[in-house]
Amino acid sequence: MGRQIGVFVKTYYKPFLFLLALNLIALITILRDHYTFTDDLYRAIYGDAWIFDFNRYASSILSYILHQSFKLFDISPIPQIVAMMFMAATSMMLVKLFVGDPKSVKKSFWPLLMASFITLCPFMINAWMYEFDAPCMAMAIFVSVLPYVLFWDKIHWSDLMKGNFKSILKFVLKLLVILVCVLAMWMSFQAAGGVFLAIGLALLVKDRLDKKKHNYFQTILFILSYFAVSALVYFLVKDGKFYRNISTFAISDMFSGIMSNLALILKCAIDSLRTWWMILLAIIGLAMIVLVGKQRKSWHAGAMMFMFLPIVAVVGIGPYIALVDFPVNGRSMMGFCLALSLFMLICWSVISKKKMKFRWLIYAPVILLLYSFMTFSWSFGNALASQYEHDTIRVTMISKDLAEIYTTSAAYGNHSFRITGSGGFSAVMTEHFRIFPAAKYVFFIAQEGVNSDALGHYRLFDYSDINTSWVHDWFDADYDCSKGEYEVLRDNYYYTIRESKEKINERNLVCIDMKEQARPAYYGTIHPIFTPILNK
Repeated sequence: MGRQIGVFVKTYYKPFLFLLALNLIALITILRDHYTFTDDLYRAIYGDAWIFDFNRYASSILSYILHQSFKLFDISPIPQIVAMMFMAATSMMLVKLFVGDPKSVKKSFWPLLMASFITLCPFMINAWMYEFDAPCMAMAIFVSVLPYVLFWDKIHWSDLMKGNFKSILKFVLKLLVILVCVLAMWMSFQAAGGVFLAIGLALLVKDRLDKKKHNYFQTILFILSYFAVSALVYFLVKDGKFYRNISTFAISDMFSGIMSNLALILKCAIDSLRTWWMILLAIIGLAMIVLVGKQRKSWHAGAMMFMFLPIVAVVGIGPYIALVDFPVNGRSMMGFCLALSLFMLICWSVISKKKMKFRWLIYAPVILLLYSFMTFSWSFGNALASQYEHDTIRVTMISKDLAEIYTTSAAYGNHSFRITGSGGFSAVMTEHFRIFPAAKYVFFIAQEGVNSDALGHYRLFDYSDINTSWVHDWFDADYDCSKGEYEVLRDNYYYTIRESKEKINERNLVCIDMKEQARPAYYGTIHPIFTPILNK
């Protein structure tokens, strides 16, 4: 066993390190950033897991191991680095499935780059920016691909029909591994629910392009395993606190609802893509479709790849497509990132079998698109840092004013606090949204640091170590800042602090109203200092 492990490491360590380095370089600004979101900020202060909220048992077990503690503090970049290790291994597995063993970086350079798009696609940055959740999200994708690498083309009906104990035991063990992998996916990151099906569909298309006979028994086994475990998780495991409460369309509305969601997803995808990205994607897509058709000497092959891209993107979204309120954020649209990598790998597997004259036309756009995605990641990490500073300044000002108004813990205990409005985005983040529209779906409004959601209260009271029981007040409907009479205690450019004149449940309500932020003085205009130069 030790010798086998040694041979395995010696065979694959260079491609693995190449992909890991590529991932870490692309995410370097994300790794050094410490912008913390709602549940993550709670963990950064107290340490906690969400095993009871999201049924992510596999993720929690992994997190206990990574953090070496049952109190999971969200203050280390190690989980993000582990996530990149998972994704490097996942990219290698995709190359192995669709192109061949990546034993050498030199020989597998282009397919390794193409497989890395599933990690570095802008939508996926939404998954890697979470310091606690990142490895759990990566693990869900990893275990969705793993069964295909282990058992695809290795499960046959004839083996089962032999009837001997050894063959039956092998079949049962293979089936058990597939079931466990699907279960681990559902118990780590539910938005990856379509990855398993998308990989299977892509392999069927590859078999068709290679004119390979389908193993229908194997295909049916994988599909039944997926749906059996999915039904088990939905009906027996989920506790109903979160995901089960997200309603799906009724049977009568299912078709129209899914079509509506598809239109929404398409709109978000088009809105997210920069013109430069669209041009590069169009060049890569058209070039590969033409080369595949030319290689197979049939327009059917090119047409198949033309249809494959949108179909596998929809399949990759998975059950989320049937949600009444589709969550419009980056990680929910990972199907697009997955579809891009799978499309490129399948095309490459066809056109690389013979040295085609114009294959080099793909090289430049692939490199440029990868660099563009990395540029987005670097810029986004720096924008996050500016947003953190923006939020910190607001919180510091508010906490200073509150400390002057309420000087003792008892004074805080006699009041209930509520934040209304939002602290808004920093000027850097706003400009980042303009230059990179995809950022709107990576960093969405609910993630702002000073707002009416719990995040604002965590930052203001818990993170600033102000002793008040705001959590209970936040969920109490009796505390309404729009009712009653108030005395204004502080009023400045950024916010107003006012206190109710009458007590509610034996407490005075203190409302912190965040004001709409003005832009910097010359935002969107030409600075006067340049006017004389431009007028010459």
